[in-house]
Amino acid sequence: MKTLVASAEASGQTYQQGALRVALGYAVFAALWILFSDQAVSLLFSDPLAITRASMIKGWLFVAVTGLLLYVLVGRHLRQIQDGYARETDLLKTRQRSLDLLAAIADHSEDAIFAKDLEGRYILFNCAASRIVGKPEAEVLGRDDLAIFPAGQAVILMETGRRVVASGRAETNEETLDTAQGPRVFLATKGPLYAPDASVAGIFGISRDITERKQVELSLRDSEKRFHDIVEASADWVWEVDALSRYTYVSESVESLLGYTPAEILGKTPFDLMPPDEALRVQAAFAAIAAQKLPFRDLDSINVHKDGSLRHVWTNGMPIVAADGTLLGYRGLDRDNTARKIAEQDLQNARDMLRAVINTIPDLIWLKDVEGRYLACNARFEAVFGAREADILGWTDFDFVSPEMAERFRERDRAALEAGHPVNDEEEISLAGDGQRECLLTTKAPYRDSRGAVIGVLGIARDISGHKRVEASLRERNEMLERFNRATVGREIDMIEMKKTINALSRELGREPPYPLAFLPQGDREPTP
Repeated sequence: MKTLVASAEASGQTYQQGALRVALGYAVFAALWILFSDQAVSLLFSDPLAITRASMIKGWLFVAVTGLLLYVLVGRHLRQIQDGYARETDLLKTRQRSLDLLAAIADHSEDAIFAKDLEGRYILFNCAASRIVGKPEAEVLGRDDLAIFPAGQAVILMETGRRVVASGRAETNEETLDTAQGPRVFLATKGPLYAPDASVAGIFGISRDITERKQVELSLRDSEKRFHDIVEASADWVWEVDALSRYTYVSESVESLLGYTPAEILGKTPFDLMPPDEALRVQAAFAAIAAQKLPFRDLDSINVHKDGSLRHVWTNGMPIVAADGTLLGYRGLDRDNTARKIAEQDLQNARDMLRAVINTIPDLIWLKDVEGRYLACNARFEAVFGAREADILGWTDFDFVSPEMAERFRERDRAALEAGHPVNDEEEISLAGDGQRECLLTTKAPYRDSRGAVIGVLGIARDISGHKRVEASLRERNEMLERFNRATVGREIDMIEMKKTINALSRELGREPPYPLAFLPQGDREPTP
């Protein structure tokens, strides 16, 4: 608008200058004509009548020439006026199109667009602004903020307007206003509005509703605070590395894990904190993972504490990938696994010791689940079964012995489970590859987990074949001794009877009996004479 007014003023000045030039040109020509034509008539004619005729002709010629000159000058000036008018018309049309376009943009903008005069009264209020306040434009124009917003909010808005007018500079502020949709947050830019004379005539403003964005920012801030609180409270060490595996973020927990402060870790790589051989191993494993931009879990490594001791660490990580697929780095957390590693090693040592002890026991020991599948066995069991433990585990008796024998084993397993206590049995079986039969005394008992639930059957079998052979030998010897005793006793009885007869004959002959028989029971002794 300011440019349009200046252009109109310039065009008016151009028209005035053109008219002045036409008048001056005509006056100069007329003066020169009169001066030179009179002198020419005086020089050419001396007869008064001739002079009179010449003056008349000169006058008519002056009229014709000056009329033609005036026509040319006026026509030129008119053309200049017409050209100027056409230019002004085109300029006005262009400006009007711009104004129409600006008005259309303002009316279709989702942002509130407005203008105020120096008294703070609205002189422009677009459709978006009307929707926001819930009032039509006609009810707003000519009124100030006190008529639209609560007094407290209106005072702040008007103070901002006065500040912009006083400084002559635009300001951008966040404003919280009560609207037809409830409380909303706006990002408002306000600047000075200039009159044609370049003086400040008011202010203009553009306000964008950023309520949702502010809510997202608040949620993000809350989320970041929660994340920060969790990170700081966590015993795990949270970290982030760039594409070169250099630490760019380290949580405070690293100090409790490795003894270093975050400042001492930043810029280093995880491999700088490991023994050389371990660093090479882990670096190779991580390179293979990073090449595919994959997440990873429970990557086990050994780190060196600041005091020189070793720490077992479990690492979990997620790739950080740019929009174009470029790997920017990884973020994740490290967990101190030292205590667990020590416990696992102690447990493994205990298991190894227990297995060594079990494998030296001459008894057969095995463990089945409730479905009859083998879970463990010792070396003696392997020898009797004629198979390695790896070939036995996961299989059932039906995979190794006849169906009849397997079903018999299964029935005894069920009996132990149903009884709920150890059950003893004795059986002669043949399992080994050499077909040798062995007599086993078997004890089967329910096997329970730490909560007391039955998870299988534990079996222990002792080879009593030798005992059986000794018992058989003893039985045979006892039988033989009994036969010998029976034979000896029979002869002894016959001898006693014979002695009794000799003693009797000796008495009849008047001799002393030669054989004393007092050791015999009272009823078996000889009669006294």
